Amino acid sequence: MNERSPGVLIIGGGVTGIAAANFMSDFDITVHIVEKQDRLGGHAATWACMATDSCVNCGACLSVEAAEQALNRQNITVHLNTAILKIDKSENGFDVTLKSGENFNVQKIIVATGFSPFDPQKIGSYHMDQSQKLITTATFNSLLKNDTLGD
Repeated sequence: MNERSPGVLIIGGGVTGIAAANFMSDFDITVHIVEKQDRLGGHAATWACMATDSCVNCGACLSVEAAEQALNRQNITVHLNTAILKIDKSENGFDVTLKSGENFNVQKIIVATGFSPFDPQKIGSYHMDQSQKLITTATFNSLLKNDTLGD
């Protein structure tokens, strides 16, 4: 795509959204990432590295690196701390209006809105409330990141 040709809107600046943006950027496609948080990377950016002696490709550092790449590419515009106010179909694709007041036109839209960690307390048969020795991966990760695993 060239400058006269509208690009792509990516809703969500997590790992999937960033990967899609960086991939399309390699093909000179104009990309707009809209992220409601104040940073890119999604949940993965907050996780600790799970490696012990060598990299096991857990992705913790990869999301940060990919976010830095996206922020430094000329054909990727990142809209942080905002949301979409409306999207209207037009002859040229989609007219996008952000709550920040910005407007742009795109031909394609990718929805990459991420995930929410699962709360096992909601399933009683897991008995998560019966022992402090039962923890989730998210809790384990928090202990790793905060270096409180031995506490």
